[in-house]
Amino acid sequence: MGYLLKLLSTFCFGIENCLWKFPLNGNIPFLNSIFIRSLISSVLLLLLNLLVFFIFSTQINNKLINVNFKSIHLVLSIMLSAFSYYGLHFYNLSLKHGTVSTSVSIASLKTWLGVGIGLIVFKENFSIIHLFSFVMILIGVFLIDNKKGLEINPSKNTLFALLAAFFWGISFALFKYTTKWMGPLLFSLILETTVCMMSMIISVYYFKTKIKLLPLLKVNPIFFLMGALVVIAVIFNNLSYNYLPVSTISLLSNNTQIVALLFSAFVLNERLSLKKYFGIVVVLIAIILISL
Repeated sequence: MGYLLKLLSTFCFGIENCLWKFPLNGNIPFLNSIFIRSLISSVLLLLLNLLVFFIFSTQINNKLINVNFKSIHLVLSIMLSAFSYYGLHFYNLSLKHGTVSTSVSIASLKTWLGVGIGLIVFKENFSIIHLFSFVMILIGVFLIDNKKGLEINPSKNTLFALLAAFFWGISFALFKYTTKWMGPLLFSLILETTVCMMSMIISVYYFKTKIKLLPLLKVNPIFFLMGALVVIAVIFNNLSYNYLPVSTISLLSNNTQIVALLFSAFVLNERLSLKKYFGIVVVLIAIILISL
């Protein structure tokens, strides 16, 4: 069950990661895009939380929503969600300066942070199969990345994607705590609501710009698709912490990169070399090995 939940989550995350390129190409400020997408996802998650709380049984409620949370856990959940926001912030900045395939490839380095936190913080065991899969994914990511070597003067695209990997890698690994404290469904609402508020605060108070809601909805109905995809992705990702160790979840998250690369090639018409396709196959084989 855990593997299925995580793979479905990565599929939705992968497509949603690519869809960010459409509002950017439409010259919509990325903070406006983050605000409207997270506003839609927050409303959907609020409705889902209310539906589960008032209609389903207490047993189901307790598995998805923890209403007996401690105040300190709520504060820590909001703080970690705010920290995670910067992953999306810098990912969008990376997309502004490069292609989806490059940004996603570099941002996938978050996997190594997740694995490290799983081993050090959560004291998880790392089997021979996991180690072998880890090496295969490393080789696959190297093949997918189109750089011939380490850049002495990395581009903005690369730097922003590395920052996205840093914030996402740490926060997604630590979501295991917040999901346990608040429940998978309630924490999903906290996460998306915090992202929405962060984008508004940074836009209004730092960049001194106003977010215009109605024009965005009229021009970009794609935001509704993005909101629905992230709701599914976040809920399934949070549920997977109940079944899988953080290190395994982090390794499986590389499937997001595969989905995004294939979507960018066939929908956004970004060119993928034979080397990249071979790297995709290597990562997919590694994911299958992890699931055995």
